[in-house]
Amino acid sequence: MRNISIFKQHWAPHQSRTVAGFDSVVNSGTCSIGIIQGKCRMLNAIVTETATEDDQWRIVNLKGYKDDIVAFDSVAVLGAVDYVQASSLAVLQFGRIFDFDSAVDSVIETNTQGLMRYLAVPHYHKNKNIIPEWKLSQLQDVICGTVPGWDGINLTSHEGQTSHLMLDLQRHDDHGGLLQEFDGLASLLESIGAVYADFDSIIVEYQYLEKLIGMLHKVMQSTSKGGVKILNVEQSEKPFKHKKVLNIAVSYSFEDGQSITILFHHPDREAKKIAPQDTLISWKILMNSRDITGAIQPNQGEGIAMPVLAGRIMKLVNQNSARFKRTQAKKAENVQALADAEQRLLDKQDTKAALEAEIQGLLNQLDEHQTQQLEQQNAEQASQNENAAKEPEGKPQPLPPKTYPPIEDLGEGYYQAFKNDKKIDSWTAHVNTSGEWEVSANNAQSRAWNRGFGAPRFFNTIEAMIAKYPAFAELPEMLDTSNAGEGGTGNSDDADYLNKIIKGEVDFTKANEIETQLEEIGNRLPADLSDLFEQAVSSYSVYQVGQASQIH
Repeated sequence: MRNISIFKQHWAPHQSRTVAGFDSVVNSGTCSIGIIQGKCRMLNAIVTETATEDDQWRIVNLKGYKDDIVAFDSVAVLGAVDYVQASSLAVLQFGRIFDFDSAVDSVIETNTQGLMRYLAVPHYHKNKNIIPEWKLSQLQDVICGTVPGWDGINLTSHEGQTSHLMLDLQRHDDHGGLLQEFDGLASLLESIGAVYADFDSIIVEYQYLEKLIGMLHKVMQSTSKGGVKILNVEQSEKPFKHKKVLNIAVSYSFEDGQSITILFHHPDREAKKIAPQDTLISWKILMNSRDITGAIQPNQGEGIAMPVLAGRIMKLVNQNSARFKRTQAKKAENVQALADAEQRLLDKQDTKAALEAEIQGLLNQLDEHQTQQLEQQNAEQASQNENAAKEPEGKPQPLPPKTYPPIEDLGEGYYQAFKNDKKIDSWTAHVNTSGEWEVSANNAQSRAWNRGFGAPRFFNTIEAMIAKYPAFAELPEMLDTSNAGEGGTGNSDDADYLNKIIKGEVDFTKANEIETQLEEIGNRLPADLSDLFEQAVSSYSVYQVGQASQIH
């Protein structure tokens, strides 16, 4: 359980809050203000901005007066550098609940699990009072929730089930020691501050130790009953002193990776050596990194036969084996995954360095190539300039012919051509009564002076008109295709003659001949030439009307 996980924030840093009975607001400063909610009691709590996962909670007990009655309160503080800072923060944030200035009664340090156990005990909280240090201390690093009971090798508590005892141990395993590998006797002896003593009779002690270790080894193997087996036995090099008492440490390593470490001490504090006939008492038993002495020897100091002690130990070892192996396998996977990730990172860094080197090489080659290409272009340009200075300039290339938009047929023999695709400036052409092609321009000048009607120009033939106005270049082809019948059944000679009349290519002075020819064509006129015939008659009629108007 993480220390911060039990904290519920109500006010973030640098927020103000009102306090009942206080005539101003209180600012949280750089701290987070909230609560710790237990099963039977709620505590106000403060978490500083420098709090880490390794910090312990500090309980600050405050006392004062409220309505002339002695009042108490307890505040949990996480992340304070010392007791003084914890007290100052508690008084600053929660001391105003009293009528007058509150005073700090005591400051207690506790781990997260011990604090939550205390807040879950109902009879501790019948009356609101400060948190006594002795009560909180009792709940630190508890072996089990239920005191184990044994009748020899048989478990009398926890419904007689070793699995229930193991579950109870796991629930109160505050630091995960049951699943942590044992670091060896050297680390253990260093952690407890062991001091080795020099004895003259060290050989006798080793003989005694070998006999003791061998006997316990044999008993544990026999009581395992198909469970995990012992692979190795390690012992302290020689007896050592811990709290001025002689000790011997023995560690048994099992095939699943677990270990049992037993610390024996000499019952006589005045003893200077351990004789072969001396009785050793086990005072601490570790399963992996977890102290299980209270579970194996509930009545500390009682004499337990070696087979009974070994049987109890092996029951717990076998019960914890599967979970331990799963945890270690997962840990190994995580370690391997981390190693693989680090290796991939190194490989990618090497690949990146190689790619950067390759890119730099390519950039250098590109620079060289561009330099060579530029030099070659300069040389070619210089050569061309020299040749241009020596040779006369060639004839200019003719411009491509200009294109015009399609000619539009306005009807009644009128056709409109445009100067460009904008279709603003245009020319309109038709055959007048004199048989000439008459062209009128519609451009900026004509629109400015003649309201869009320019002075007409006259041409005897269509070819002469096209030479002056190339926009009508497609008109002859247009006249041929537009005057052809859809079915194609008409006389082509009649169609040619009618087109000549329309274009003014016949001699209109020979009126009798033209009228006779038109009459003959009209007698045999097919449906596909009717439009062309009407245009020809119209053109001839226009000519005759014009001639008649000239007679005075």
